[in-house]
Amino acid sequence: MKINRIIRFTWGVTSVLVTSAVVGAGLGFFQGEILTRTWSRPEQIAFAEGAAFLGTIVALFAGPLLYAFLRRRISIGELCGIIACSAIGGGLVALARWEVLVPVASVFVCAGAAVTVKALREDH
Repeated sequence: MKINRIIRFTWGVTSVLVTSAVVGAGLGFFQGEILTRTWSRPEQIAFAEGAAFLGTIVALFAGPLLYAFLRRRISIGELCGIIACSAIGGGLVALARWEVLVPVASVFVCAGAAVTVKALREDH
């Protein structure tokens, strides 16, 4: 019985980390492409790759914290809403070309969306 519990815990942690990393890489690449839209293509790709790496690193910390904050219960709709808010917030900051604020804005918008999701739940 104990081994089943260990496997279930390990599977849960792995799935949260992998999902967070993939979403973070996608958001980072997306925001890096928007930010560098007027650069030459090789510089644009190089910057977006770095932004994808940064997005992955940030998401590896933010994803598990978000999962714990929402008490390990999150629907696909809530997850998609939080990701969309983070993408839109970071994308708007990237459109304004505030290079330093793009990752910060994404994290704060993500946190704001998570707080909103938790507040809108009927079973706080």
